[in-house]
Amino acid sequence: MVECWEFPYSLFFSIELQLIGGWFKNKYKKVIAKSRAGLQRGTKSGTIEFTDQSHHKKLFTSRNRKFVRIWRKYGLIGVSFLTPVFISIPIGTIIANAFEDNKKKIFLYMFISIVFWSLFFTSMFELYHAVDMNELKEKVVG
Repeated sequence: MVECWEFPYSLFFSIELQLIGGWFKNKYKKVIAKSRAGLQRGTKSGTIEFTDQSHHKKLFTSRNRKFVRIWRKYGLIGVSFLTPVFISIPIGTIIANAFEDNKKKIFLYMFISIVFWSLFFTSMFELYHAVDMNELKEKVVG
């Protein structure tokens, strides 16, 4: 009886956790960007001040070029499809938010991608009765 519920529970929790991570990153994008924009901590008479140092920020860093190259090559659908497996959901969400304004479109494509990859990997693990990726790789390839 328990075995028949393992697959739906695995799939549900896999999708749910990935969506929560993507939603959190999308929701607090501005807060995260400000914290990474070079805000420095300074002390002035015992108080803590944050000063914005973003005017010293380089516009075309190697990281920015890499994101632009990925976006031009694959677009929103490609980035969303590759995100859960190759890029990681938070980084894929940052790339999508940087180049696409329509949040509903980003959420839809990310959702479809997460459901696809969750279904794919959960099915593979269940079909091959594997416990981890190394065991799955052995059973599929060898």
